[in-house]
Amino acid sequence: MILAGCDVSRKDCRMNRCVAAVSLLAGGLMLSGCGGPAGGEPAPVSVRTMLASSNVDDGAFSYAGDIAPRVESAVGFRVAGRLIARPVDVGDRVGQGTVLAQLETAPFALALREARGATAAARAELQQAEGDVARNADLANERIVAPAQFERLRTTRDTARARLTEAQSRQSLLQDELGYATLRAPVSGVVTAVDAEVGQYLAAGQPAFRVARDGGMEAVVDVPEGRIADLSLGQPATVELVGNDARLAGRVREIAPSADPATRTFRVRVAIPDGGPARLGMTARVRFTGGTRSSAIRLPITALFQDAKRPAVWIVKRDRATLELRPITIGEMGSETFSVARGVRAGERVVTAGVHRLDVKTPVRVWDGRLP
Repeated sequence: MILAGCDVSRKDCRMNRCVAAVSLLAGGLMLSGCGGPAGGEPAPVSVRTMLASSNVDDGAFSYAGDIAPRVESAVGFRVAGRLIARPVDVGDRVGQGTVLAQLETAPFALALREARGATAAARAELQQAEGDVARNADLANERIVAPAQFERLRTTRDTARARLTEAQSRQSLLQDELGYATLRAPVSGVVTAVDAEVGQYLAAGQPAFRVARDGGMEAVVDVPEGRIADLSLGQPATVELVGNDARLAGRVREIAPSADPATRTFRVRVAIPDGGPARLGMTARVRFTGGTRSSAIRLPITALFQDAKRPAVWIVKRDRATLELRPITIGEMGSETFSVARGVRAGERVVTAGVHRLDVKTPVRVWDGRLP
């Protein structure tokens, strides 16, 4: 297009130049679009992987847990009332019968006083009724007092005796409730928890303290379902205290009959000797021996993917370009690695990094370790 030498105005010339430039640019974009890649598929994502391989497991395995009392009692008042004193706190050592807390006693004392009055009145009524029967017994035998009238006297006496028994029972009950207003330690031990404060109103039976009984501590660990079959009652174990590296010999005392619904693990309690360096709440690692030898596949923690409620890993398919999300069963969980009880076979390629940024539609390329 030749614009020089035309008779149009300068403004029209500038407009024509703009139209020409836009036309050339549009033509260039159309040409470049015709020569681009077809389909618009996303580029493959480089993923770090490893080949799953089985290692011989010697049958020993360990889990972290803590030291807990063998027997821990929840202690509460047997009556309701307002707390006015609490002389103990968490960590205090108490003996059997030591006062832990005190409720306000005025309501119980008033009720007991009323019951004592009712008992005295019932006793007086019984004495009068017994006197009436004694005075009229001979007259009844001589037919001076009608048999029906004497029978009413005896009925009145029996009723008075029953009322006295009832009043005495109520008085005894209120006497006990007055005693229950003072909460005492049922066993010797250590106070591990306090759930009541002065001024608080407590319901009957509401736990106010937890007391760990003296004599008997154990290590408590949660064992995955893939390993629970290797444990049995009385099985030896080694308890290592993380704080001071002490090692204690123990034995499996209790295995939970059912798994925790959230973690799918079984709680195992290992008894340890008394009088050692273990203290309540210490962190411990329990090593079990005597399990079955097996070939275990171990993977890094970074390969673990949480699929809904089940653990899973990403498997690179044979074409080395697509993924499969494979649910697994975890055998042993460590700080950096875990073993796979079921779900992965030796020789399969597993993604070990960035697992939460992938999905089954993501094309992948196995990273060879070289930087671009």
